[in-house]
Order: sequence, then C-alpha cells, then structure tokens
Amino acid sequence: MDHSEGGRSLVEGWAGPINFAVGGEYRKERANVTTDAISPTGAFLFGNPSPWSGRYNVKEAYAELVVPLLRDVPLIRELDLNAAGRITDYSTSGSVKTWKVGLSYKPFDDLRFRGTRSRDIRAPNLSELFQAGRQNISSVDDPVNGGIRVIGIPTLNTGNPNLKPEIADTLTFGAIYSPSWLPGFNVSVDYYDIKIDDAIGTIAAQTAVDQCFDGVAAACAVVVRDGSNNIIRFNAFPINLASAKVNGVDIEAGYRTSVGQGTLSLRALAAYIGKQEQTTPGAAPIDRAGEVGLSNFPRWQGVAQVNYDTERFGGFLQMRYVGGGRYDVTRGPTAIDLQHIPAQAYLDGQISFKPDVGDGQVEMFLNVRNILSNDPPINPSAGNVPVAVNTTLHDSFGRLFRAGVRFKF
Repeated sequence: MDHSEGGRSLVEGWAGPINFAVGGEYRKERANVTTDAISPTGAFLFGNPSPWSGRYNVKEAYAELVVPLLRDVPLIRELDLNAAGRITDYSTSGSVKTWKVGLSYKPFDDLRFRGTRSRDIRAPNLSELFQAGRQNISSVDDPVNGGIRVIGIPTLNTGNPNLKPEIADTLTFGAIYSPSWLPGFNVSVDYYDIKIDDAIGTIAAQTAVDQCFDGVAAACAVVVRDGSNNIIRFNAFPINLASAKVNGVDIEAGYRTSVGQGTLSLRALAAYIGKQEQTTPGAAPIDRAGEVGLSNFPRWQGVAQVNYDTERFGGFLQMRYVGGGRYDVTRGPTAIDLQHIPAQAYLDGQISFKPDVGDGQVEMFLNVRNILSNDPPINPSAGNVPVAVNTTLHDSFGRLFRAGVRFKF
C-alpha cells in the first residue's frame, strides 16, 4: 500500500489561518481461503465452507479544507467551516465521489455545536464479493403451503461479484457541553439521519419467503423449491437493496476527578434508534427499529461505568442495558404468540492489583461478567442456533469469571 499526504496553512484568513491538506493512496486487497477436503461436499450440518479467492485494488485522492469564519464577536466565540472531497476508483466497480461540509460553532468556551452534511460510500468487502459458499440452516413459515412451519432448510451463503458500493447521504448535528464550573465533566448529544441507496444486505429467509409470495422477484431468487413446491434450499447472497434509512440519537456523559490517592472516572452512554428501514427492490419498506427477535435493533441501549484507579489498585463496575421490543415487526398476534421480548440489564466488574516488582510492571486482575447471573430473555430462533437467545444482544452464559496476570518488562 502506498500513501502520501501534505497539509499546511494555505493563507491567513480574516479570522485565522486557513488550513488545507491533500493526499492520495493506492492499495491492494486479496484473500485466499482454503478448507478441509470434505466441507465442500456438504458433509457437516453447519459451516461447510468452500475454498475461494479474490482481489481488488483501490486508488484514492482527497482534499480537506478548514476555514475559520468568525472569532470573538458578539454571541460567537468561534465559527469554523470544514469541507472535504474524495475520488475513489475500485477495480471491481469503478469510480465514486464523496464529500462533506460541516460547521463548528462555539458561542462561548463551554459549549460547542457541530453539524455535518456528507455523501459517503461503503464498498463491498472481499467476502461479500467472492465467497464461494458457507452453509447454515433456517426455519420459516411457508405461505405457499398454508403457513406450515418448515425447519432445517439448508442455507448457502455466497458472495456476489456484481455488487456496487452503497451510497449514503448523511446528516449529523449535535452539541458538546464542558462546563468550566465543573472541570472534568462533559456531555454530548448527537442526532444522525442516514439515507442509503444500493444498500448492501442479504434478504433474511422468512422475509424472502414472504416477499416472494407477494411477487417480489429479488426475493424469489433466494428461495429454491422442488417440483412439489417444497422449499429445499435458500441461496443467501448479498444484493444492492433498493434503499435503507436510519436515524437515531447518541448521548454520552463523562466525569473524571481525583479522589484520595487515585482517579475516579464516571461514564454513561445511551443510544436510541428512531428508524431502521430497508426496502427490497419491488417490495414495501420494512422499519425494524424496536425489533429484537429476528433483528438486533432495540430502541434503547445503554452502558454506565464507574472506574477507580490508584497506583497499585483498580476497581471497575459496568451496567449494560438492552431494551426490549418486538419479536417480528411484520407479524401480529394472529400470526405468532410471542409479540414482546423484555429488556434486560447485566452487571460486570473487575478488580486489579499492581505489585511492586522493581523495573517491571505486573498487573493481576479478576474480571466477572454478569455478576448477578441474570438470564437473557427467551427469544426462539429460526432453528439455526442451539439456544433460544439473541446472542448478538444478550449474554448466553450466566456468571463468567476470568482471572489473569499481565507482564510488561
């Protein structure tokens, strides 16, 4: 990979120096995956990866600009404009242009507002493009055969070399407050709104069956049936979905101060999802915000942390919160009995000790995850995992101990 850049003050502006930077990059990415001899024959229930290889190269050039607009005038301590542009050429899909324009406004020293409007991209990775196949199983309710439950359907996950980069129009704005009357404290609130065209994603098995039943061609490409119209396989490959829309709010607060012989740090984070919408070509949009059964999008998630460190001792506590929500936003009480999955919280902790060992550094620690051994909420899966829990959101184990020693010489 080759990379070069340069930046300097372009000119002295009316409110301060105007900074400018340019750069370029060239890189190659490649993968070569090998497997055992029998996996490609489908010998196992799960996995069965097939060997594959792929590569692409990327060429990029960019420029960035920061312009101070105003300084030390009534109601404005600082006002800055920042802008950037980038041209990226992918050997697999061609050239794309991205950009951003933002403002940073500080009415007084303790408070800053910020906002950015940008055009962003995400290119498909090597696995999304070239993966030859990996198998799991799915279970669905088949509307073609009267809604009968079909379990253990082989699902082959492959790549798609025809994928294009997804393109996002992003709007963010927020504020940071760091009060001078309380040193060490800061709080920030940020809102984001993202609209994605050609979003890269895989149509879930149940969604594919339902949308194919409604006549959506892109969904029918996923479902394979035999001559008796029974589902015998799913071909799960990523496609450029018609669109995706996401918005939400991120909140963070922190405080750090000296207490006794050590330092006390407090931190809290919360995330709210307002919309998590995807549209398959030819189908109506589905907003899965608040769905925690088939998806991983609780309206609220949060973390609260307390940390105290001295030269020799340390202590840490953390509370993780995962909000509840719907099992499947597309199915009402007449379709499935399970409509709501409750919220849950987990408490973690760690203690550590650093003995005096001369010139070296040694730390002994004991970490306990899920101290209260809280059970995760029941969430029946589609038959492709052995536990009825959403393991992406929740702990699938009870109380978990980890002890260790770290050395540094």
